[in-house]
Amino acid sequence: FEVDDYPFKFSVIKPNEHETRIKILADDFTLLVSLNFSSTEGQNRFNIEKIPPTFIKSTNSGLQFYQILSRITSNQKFKIYKEGKLFFSSDQFILPFTQDAFNAYGLRDYFLDLKKIEKHFNVKFTKIDLQESFENRVKLILLWVNNETIMQSFDTINIRCYDDAEIEILKNSGTEEKVLMMSDREKTIVHLHGHEFDLGYRFQFIDDTVILNPESLENYKSSTIIIGSKTNMIRTMFSKDGELPKDTK
Repeated sequence: FEVDDYPFKFSVIKPNEHETRIKILADDFTLLVSLNFSSTEGQNRFNIEKIPPTFIKSTNSGLQFYQILSRITSNQKFKIYKEGKLFFSSDQFILPFTQDAFNAYGLRDYFLDLKKIEKHFNVKFTKIDLQESFENRVKLILLWVNNETIMQSFDTINIRCYDDAEIEILKNSGTEEKVLMMSDREKTIVHLHGHEFDLGYRFQFIDDTVILNPESLENYKSSTIIIGSKTNMIRTMFSKDGELPKDTK
């Protein structure tokens, strides 16, 4: 693969005649590369260790790095040129990576999603901390951006109900054609890498509702009702103004 003008600094040491170690400083990241020229199988060995920074300075920085690393860890051959001349080629080495080493593909996709959010809301993420997992928050924000419905698995939901009309709905929700809808009275606010996103009001739908403790319906004002699903799936979507979305499928 080919990437133009990606700046990095490197240093090289040779602890012995069969091994070369390279330290690469690529923007926010450090890569430690070990080259072994004494393989008994007749092929040289190539190994790499990634040292991530505490904070990544920008979405572009993380995206560019993980785009490159995901290609390397998928065992794509690559070459490094310095001042127009070949400096290093991976052709002579066995690349040892299997599956998604360093979660490079996952993090590449994460930064691609951050770019989509930046573009839609006209914001920039800085000092990105990957020690915390925000994948679910990103999914919720993109759900709002794309005006889509997301299907998620769940076990049970505990609810309290004080309205006679709503209880009648629950009593009749045990057949396949019944859909249970739940909505939040407060707006959903999502915090992500220093920014706050107002997603409006969340609506959730269970298409095949099951009341796991039906006896609670008889004394509902003092009981917790346990809701389940025949398929253990729930649909989630958002409404900016709190009105029920027209397309709830």
